Amino acid sequence: DRFEQDILRLGRCVGDAIPEDTKVVVAEPQRILREWRFVIVNGKPIACSQYRMDGKHIEKEGCDDLGAFQLARQLGKESWQPAKVYVADIAKTPDGAKLIEIGCFHCAGLYDCDLNAVVRSVSEQAILDAKKP
Repeated sequence: DRFEQDILRLGRCVGDAIPEDTKVVVAEPQRILREWRFVIVNGKPIACSQYRMDGKHIEKEGCDDLGAFQLARQLGKESWQPAKVYVADIAKTPDGAKLIEIGCFHCAGLYDCDLNAVVRSVSEQAILDAKKP
């Protein structure tokens, strides 16, 4: 029901209008038990925070679900990566861990992620990128 508004909001987030040929993936609703936000830097999950449990917002550093953590690691190993630094939201469902969303780092909430690890890893990546011609 809110597709048009959500696309406009996404356009404001990325600072540009969304091109008409942009692919959008829509899936069947899933029962979500818990959700985590992972910060992925150069293909490796470097920080994580749980941000939802049983439909309620919480902020708790880390990920105590092996399936969710393994999915984040596997996501970072895929040949296609959206960027050197991005966030991935992973949920625990009755059917196991599922990728919910991949988002841009610069407009993502970090909840209770380890900020020291985020700043260190993102800074190291920025330095590496600045050295490339």
